[in-house]
Amino acid sequence: ALRLKRICSLNVDYLQQLDFLKCKLLSRGYKLNYILKAFERVSLISRTTALQKVEKKVVNRPILSLQYDPRLPHISNILFRFWKVMIQNPQMKKVFPEPPMVTWTRPKNLREFLIRAQLPKDNRPSRNKLGFKQCGFNCMLCKFSPKFVNNIVSSVTHETIPILSYLTCDSENVIYCITCVKESGNCRLKPQYIGKTKNRICDRFNAHNSSIKPNSTKAVGIHFSSNGHKPNDFQMVPLEQVQSNDPWILLSREKYYIRKFDPVLNIRM
Repeated sequence: ALRLKRICSLNVDYLQQLDFLKCKLLSRGYKLNYILKAFERVSLISRTTALQKVEKKVVNRPILSLQYDPRLPHISNILFRFWKVMIQNPQMKKVFPEPPMVTWTRPKNLREFLIRAQLPKDNRPSRNKLGFKQCGFNCMLCKFSPKFVNNIVSSVTHETIPILSYLTCDSENVIYCITCVKESGNCRLKPQYIGKTKNRICDRFNAHNSSIKPNSTKAVGIHFSSNGHKPNDFQMVPLEQVQSNDPWILLSREKYYIRKFDPVLNIRM
């Protein structure tokens, strides 16, 4: 009613809107006597006074916040009644000089029960990208392999072979490819070697690396210990992890990749 007095500049409009407000309040269950008393208090206030800015007083009363429920009794009356008894104690009167103020919080509505504002967290494990990735612990293999690679190109057939396993330096039971990356002499064609191991690929690398010496009898050791090769010319990448523990399957996969790559450094099988 006070807002209508501020909005309506003509008294006729104000009375018309006030009558409309009374009908709305009656339809919502308000008592007529309560509405008329409130309207009478507003009628005593001039429009000039109503338009003045109202300075709200700061309330320092203790607050009791409850969730609204229409079945609750009149909490304010109950608090006020017991507050009068409580302040008879001088200590409690210092703590509660004024009666607590009851405030209401809105309970959950039907929409909040049915719909979540925030989506649930995705607890699915992250899917690893297929390919070879360094372990990151600065092992010897990390120094002689790319950080991440998902395919290997045959230096003879120039066919690109995708790596269809998730492989790291600790992977076991794998087929691997060694490539000479020296840019001069016959090594400009990047000769390759295909091998297999049941152990960790990093352990197999250490075995190949230790075979690189002048009197070596191994194919990899003979190649990388001759013609002025440097340690950085050696690159080793695992190709595939064989899931079966059957050694014959591991051997057959090695033969498959030897035929596919046609590597220069392998003994013909």
